[in-house]
Amino acid sequence: RSKDRLVLAVLEEKSSSALTEEEARKFGLNGSASRLGYDDAAVEAYLGSNGNGNSNSNRSASRSGNGASVKPVPSGSGTSVVSGRGPGEDERRRKERVEEIGREDAWFKRSDGEAMPKVSVVPGGRWNRFKTYSTIQRTLEIWGSVFAFIFKVWLNNQKFTYRGGMTEEKRVMRRKVLAKWLKESILRLGPTFIKIGQQFSTRVDILPKEYVDQLSELQDQVPPFPSETAVSTIEEELGASVNEIFERFDVEPLAAASLGQVHRACLNGQEVVLKVQRPGLKELFDIDLKNLRVIAEYLQKVDPKSDGAKRDWVAIYDECANVLYQEIDYTKEAFNAEKFAENFKNMDYVKVPEIYWEYTTPQVLTMEYVPGIKINRIQQIDKLGLDRKRLGRYAVESYLEQILSHGFFHADPHPGNIAVDDANGGRLIFYDFGMMGSISPNIREGLLEVFYGVYEKDPDKVCFKQWFKWVSLFLLEI
Repeated sequence: RSKDRLVLAVLEEKSSSALTEEEARKFGLNGSASRLGYDDAAVEAYLGSNGNGNSNSNRSASRSGNGASVKPVPSGSGTSVVSGRGPGEDERRRKERVEEIGREDAWFKRSDGEAMPKVSVVPGGRWNRFKTYSTIQRTLEIWGSVFAFIFKVWLNNQKFTYRGGMTEEKRVMRRKVLAKWLKESILRLGPTFIKIGQQFSTRVDILPKEYVDQLSELQDQVPPFPSETAVSTIEEELGASVNEIFERFDVEPLAAASLGQVHRACLNGQEVVLKVQRPGLKELFDIDLKNLRVIAEYLQKVDPKSDGAKRDWVAIYDECANVLYQEIDYTKEAFNAEKFAENFKNMDYVKVPEIYWEYTTPQVLTMEYVPGIKINRIQQIDKLGLDRKRLGRYAVESYLEQILSHGFFHADPHPGNIAVDDANGGRLIFYDFGMMGSISPNIREGLLEVFYGVYEKDPDKVCFKQWFKWVSLFLLEI
C-alpha cells in the first residue's frame, strides 16, 4: 500500500504531503513534486509578458518599484533587512567564514610569472586581428589544434623519442605536459571548446588522471575577459551605468567560466552577483558547431562500439548544440533556477540563489550572493566542520528527488556548479542552471519500478518485467 501511494504521488505529480513522514523517510523522497510544466512556449509566455519576466503579481508585490527587495538600514547600523527577515550579524559572519575557508586562487594566478592564456572574446581567437572573419579561417584554427594534438599523442607513444628508454614515469611526465598544452589550446579556441573540456573533466573512466586534473581547472577557473567589456555589457543591457544601479560594483571578477564571468556587487544593501556573458557567443557557436558536426559524423563511422554501447554521435551533437544555444539566454537560466528552487522549497538542505528579475536580461543574470565551498574540496569541508557522509546522502537524495519525483534535473553537476556551506547543519548549493534535463512520466515510472526492485531484491522486477514494459512503450511510441 505504501508503495502504491508513493508511485501515485510521483506519477500524478502530487505533493509528497500525501505520504506520511515515516513513508517519505523510508523511501528517501521527502520533497514535494511540482506541477510546473517546462517548454519553450511556457518560458516565452513567462518572460514575454513585460520583457523582464516579472508578470507574477505576487512577485511584483513582494518587491519595491526599483526591483530591490532590500530595505536599507540607517548608516552605522552594520546590518540590512531583507523583506523583514534580514540575515543579521551572525548570518553575515557565517557567510564571511565560509567565504574565507572556500577562497581559492585560480590556477592562472599561480602561474609563477608565466603569461596568462587568453580566451577568445570575439569570434576567431587570434584571427580577430583581421578585418573580416570567415568559417574557413576558424576551421583552419580548429583543425590545426586537432591535428597538432593527434601528432603529439602519437609522438609520446614512440619509443625512439625517449632518451634512455621509455618508462612509465617518463610517459606520465609527458602526459602532464601534453595535458597542460591541451588545456591552453582549448582556452585559445574559446567558449565552445571550453564547454566540451568541462564535460570531459569528470570522465575519469575514459581519460588518464593527468588530463582530468588539467581539464578540471576549466570548471570555474577560466581566465576572465576584460572588465571594461563586462561593464559595457551590463550598462548596455540594464540601461544605466553601474554606479547608478549599484552602491558597490567589484570591477575584478569573482570567477570566470566557459560562457561568462561573475562580478560581485551591492544592490540596495543586498549582496548580489552578476553573471555577464562573454561577447560574440552566438557567432562563435554558428561556426564552431559546423566543424563539430563533421567530427561527430566521422566518429559515427569509425566508432567500433566494441564495448557494447550504441553511441549515436550525431544525436549527441544535436542535443549538445541545442543546449549550447539555450545556455546563452540567461532569462531561460533564471526561469530554470526558479523552477528548481520551487521543487526544493520544502527541503532545507538545498539552496538556490534568488533571482533578481528586474536586473536580468539575456546577457546579464543578477542573483543572490551565496558563497560556498566546492563539493570536491574535502579538506575545506572538514575545516568547516561538516559531516561528509550526510552531505553525500543529501547529494544522492537530491538527485533521486530531481529524477524520480520532478523529472527535472541539473544536467551539469561538475564540482564548479555544486558547493556546500554550513547553514542548517550543512546544505548543498546549486549554481548555473543553463543546462537542465527532463524525464517523461513513462520513463520515471520505469526507473521507480527498478529502484523498488533493487530495494526489495526482486530480480524479475528489475530485469524481465522492466524490459517487457519498456519494449511495449517503445512499440507504442513508434
